[in-house]
Parts: sequence; structure tokens; C-alpha cells
Amino acid sequence: MNMLFPEFQRFIESSGLSERKFSGDIDKKLPRILGQGKTNAVGLNLPPAPIERKIDLINLNMPADVVMPENVRTEIESVRDELKQELDRLMSEEGSRRLCSMVLNKIGVAEKGIKNNYFYAERFLLIPDKKRISWSWCITPHYPIIDKIPPDVEYIEKAFHFAKDKSQKMLLSPDEFEDKLGLSFLLAKYFSKSDEILITDVKRMFTIASQEKKFWNSPQRKFFVDSPAALFIVNLLNWKKCSHENSPPKFELIPATLQQAHGPGAKVFFLPIDQEGTQTRPYIYIRKSSA
Repeated sequence: MNMLFPEFQRFIESSGLSERKFSGDIDKKLPRILGQGKTNAVGLNLPPAPIERKIDLINLNMPADVVMPENVRTEIESVRDELKQELDRLMSEEGSRRLCSMVLNKIGVAEKGIKNNYFYAERFLLIPDKKRISWSWCITPHYPIIDKIPPDVEYIEKAFHFAKDKSQKMLLSPDEFEDKLGLSFLLAKYFSKSDEILITDVKRMFTIASQEKKFWNSPQRKFFVDSPAALFIVNLLNWKKCSHENSPPKFELIPATLQQAHGPGAKVFFLPIDQEGTQTRPYIYIRKSSA
């Protein structure tokens, strides 16, 4: 076990607090501080990153009856100062760009770099949250494949390979996707109050349309599987790039006007117009093809 906080860990173990049941989020934070459990990045099979453990430690509020020894309090204050400096660096524009550069240097793919002020590796963009405390690998800036990645070079690099593998496993054949897209379209049309069907409504219905036969044979909540949020965009892009040699596409996507894309409550779907996805075009409606 990595004793990142040796004084704190020795105190927790020697006092028997590691066996005690606490209320609130202490039971969740305490094992993570000690290096147990998993990182916040969903799907990434790694323990909490050091920076995640530091954040949990300084935000840990033990009950009033737990009195920390002086050496433990001193260690926590030292971690607090160290973390502040680390976060100040990572949250700066220069620090975040340095982090991205280090990640790309470690990723073993040929197609990587910076374009239109986005760092990319193959078709995935590396996008920070607003505070630059966590990161996401996304398809275009809008659709994350894996998010809540800690600002750690190793974790972001491993998350890239996870995102790549995950998106590959989500791929349906173009014909199968088109069939499910057709069902999603019908469901969206049924609930629509307009003759124009929003792509965002079809995307929402795709979660239902993509259910396995077990659900359709017996529509029950226990058989309903929550599909990944990126399932639709991954398969839509794959479907669009197909040549449709056997038959023309059954649907066409309608670009949004400037007002539709930027007006109040805009409901548009963004598709890439370059290979890396650093530039996008908003689309709003989906229609049955006239071809």
C-alpha cells in the first residue's frame, strides 16, 4: 500500500479508526485517502490518483470525538499547502498545456498534436473542465467518452486507451444502427408536437431503441440497460462515413441556422467537419431521406 500520508495512516490504523463505521461520506473518503477503492474516472480500473487522495484528505471532516495528534495535523497542513501549489499550477493555462503535452508525448499513436487550440490523439480531444481540475477524452468538444479523469499524466494516458477501446466496443454495424435509428425516429415522432423531429429527441430515444431483445420480450425495468451517453455519436459518425453502396441512407440531417444554433434553449447536435473533431457544425433536425 502506498503510504502517501504516513503519519495519518499510522494514526488511523493504530487507533482502530479504519474499522469504525462513520456516517456521511467519511466511510467513502477514508479508504480512498489510504489508496483503496477506485479513481473518479468511471470505468478506469485504477486506484485513486495521488491528487484525488490529497483532495479527499484536506476535505475530510472527522467527528468531534476523533482528536488528531499534532504530527498528523502538521502533515495535513503540509499536504494542504502542497496541494494548493499543485492546483494553482495545474489550473493555469500554462500548466494545463504542459500537462497535455506530457500526455501526448506518452501516448503511443501517430496522429496526435494540437489543432484549433485543442489537444487531440486520433479522433479524441482532451478537454478540461472549467476549473481544469478534471479532464475528459471527447468526440468533438461536446461528447465525452470518459470524464472526471484526474490531472495526472498516467491516468489521462490510460484513459485514452480505455476511451479508444470503449468506443470500438460500442460500434454497431451501419445497417443495425440504421434500423435502431429508424425506431428512435418513430418514437421521437410519436411524442413530438411538431412535424420537424429534433436530432436531440432521437438521440434520447436511442437509449430505448438500443435495448436488447430481453427487454423487448419482457419490457421491465430490471431488463433495461442504461446505454453509454456516447453510444449515439460514435455510431452516428460511423454510419455517416459509410458509403451506403448497397442502398442510399434512409435519413438526412438538417443543419441548424445561426439563430437555431445560438438562440435561447438551442437544441442542436454537433458533428465534426474535420478528422480530429476540433471544428463542428450544428445540426437540428432529422428527416426521412427523399432518395
